[in-house]
Amino acid sequence: MLDKIFLTVVKMSITASIVAIIVILLRQLIGRKLPRTFSYALWAIVLIRLLIPFSIQSDFSLFNIMKSPVNAIDSAIENAKLLERSTSQEVVPVENKVRDNTGNINNQQDRADKKNIENNDNVLISNHEAKTLKDKVSFSGKTEPVFIMSCIWISVFLILLAFCIYAYLKIIGRFKTAVLFSDNGLLAESLNKLKLKRKVNIYITDGIDTPVVSGIANVRIIIPAFLADDCYKKELQYVITHELVHIKRYDNITKLLAVLSLCIHWFNPLIWLCFLIYQKDMEMSCDARVLTAYENDIRTEYANSLLNIAVKQNSMYGLVLAFGENNLKGRIKGIMKFKKNKVWLGIFAALLLVVMAFILLTNGQNDNFDNINSAVINYDTLDNLLEHRSRYIGDASNVGNLLDKLPYGKVKEGIELDTDSKPYGITINYRLEDIDASNQDAIKNVEPTLLDNALILFSLIENVDIVRFKILPSDTVVQFERTQLQQFFDKDLWEYSSTRKDFQEFLLDIYFEIFIFPEKYSLAISAVPGMRILIALNAEYYDSAYSVKYSTESGSLITKNVTTREITDHGKSVSFTTLASAEPVYWLPIEMDETVRENIVTISVLNKKGDIIISKRIKIEKENDHFYTVKPSYDISYDTM
Repeated sequence: MLDKIFLTVVKMSITASIVAIIVILLRQLIGRKLPRTFSYALWAIVLIRLLIPFSIQSDFSLFNIMKSPVNAIDSAIENAKLLERSTSQEVVPVENKVRDNTGNINNQQDRADKKNIENNDNVLISNHEAKTLKDKVSFSGKTEPVFIMSCIWISVFLILLAFCIYAYLKIIGRFKTAVLFSDNGLLAESLNKLKLKRKVNIYITDGIDTPVVSGIANVRIIIPAFLADDCYKKELQYVITHELVHIKRYDNITKLLAVLSLCIHWFNPLIWLCFLIYQKDMEMSCDARVLTAYENDIRTEYANSLLNIAVKQNSMYGLVLAFGENNLKGRIKGIMKFKKNKVWLGIFAALLLVVMAFILLTNGQNDNFDNINSAVINYDTLDNLLEHRSRYIGDASNVGNLLDKLPYGKVKEGIELDTDSKPYGITINYRLEDIDASNQDAIKNVEPTLLDNALILFSLIENVDIVRFKILPSDTVVQFERTQLQQFFDKDLWEYSSTRKDFQEFLLDIYFEIFIFPEKYSLAISAVPGMRILIALNAEYYDSAYSVKYSTESGSLITKNVTTREITDHGKSVSFTTLASAEPVYWLPIEMDETVRENIVTISVLNKKGDIIISKRIKIEKENDHFYTVKPSYDISYDTM
């Protein structure tokens, strides 16, 4: 739990840092030409990013242009976990074969009891073998670095928070000697100038040396005792106006939130710099508001009043309650250079602030995925399978649990692991009552699903070489070899499970199947209008609202209306707006050069934005002068009418 909180804070901190850099650049480029309030208001965007762990998605977000750091961190962490999960297991040399034969379990119950067999997730292992597995499967005993860092983070956070609370309570304690101050109408005059309708009282005490705003609901202005002297009457007027500006803008609340964010993100040096600039901008914008509250030019008088009451401030207390009055030199320069802004400039600044909020406070549309333009595969689905990733086949329980999550998992009746010598293999028993050994069509119907299961096993278990599926009760065996399937892929099957993104692409690939009829097509002899191409997409991974596009390099693509039997020639390409509306497509070798010996038909699935999720290529070869055949591939099956 703690490490998840820490990682969330890190993601927030990195995102806020990107926003902060843009804010700093913006205030440097145009901040001096716009009202001072603009630069100060920009820091509210950074503060929101620092404190709120979620955001809405928007087409206007900065993170549509650049990759979100949140995704980068998630990917890095997940890849590290996958690497640790894959390398933290040792070879499990199961004696001879680990067998799971749960068929006819009622008739074999007595024998199972005598041999003291345990049933664990459909995998039957003897007590001796179970103990061997438990002893020899070793996981890394190291404490995760993320957990160590999270402990350090929470410790420093609590120390800083305790310090701030201590400073706050200590200075509040100094207010116990404060008494209500009779301001002779100065407060009412300042309230009127600022058009502030809020009950505020002024207290005086000799326990502080700088003006302070105290309280949230019941707000008070606490002033040092020396300002009560008549010689400081003019200075007191400006001090009251200045503090009322802070109250009107709720700076006393935002300052506490800024301190809290500093405690949370203490490990980020950029946030400390931002806090200093934020305090400077807050005071400069407050000074500008005081100057605009008076009709006459009070710049010189206001600057002199700051010099007259300037004293050294205790930084410990100033961090929590005071508003950074120690930046005296910069404030006086800003006061003397101040000019009242034109109305149109204020309107422009407000509009620009709204635009920046939309850009910097929202997340990109693709931030929830690894920018694969993916279908509907979520992290839970991926992680549910990836948690079984292992370099070794020997962990029977792990293999059994993985198979339970794959198609036909509910009819699995046992597994057998061959770990004596290479090639290492696994045999899975599936009880499919309606499959007869003599019915080749029925067997062909289940083969694509068995192939998908085998590919997932090859991807998630590195040293498995052979996967056999035994269909009960017919005892039909369907076998797949790693070397047999590897030729159809660009990289090692094991590598496809090395990251979430790669595994996601792998699943989209294997759950995209193509059915061809007839196996050999002849324009002159075949009775069908063309070589029919059907696609089958797993509904768990593909959204039916996505579109599909067929294109061919040579020949032509046609469709045939099922009702009217009308044939439409689409030329080189045809598209369907949704997967649900897709029809069978036929390829015809018409208007082809006689010298062309092969053709490529490409099938692409596109998301709602029109981005290609995945593409498949069918290679059609000219066998002789009459027949065309499709080059075999793991994802192509030959259909029947």
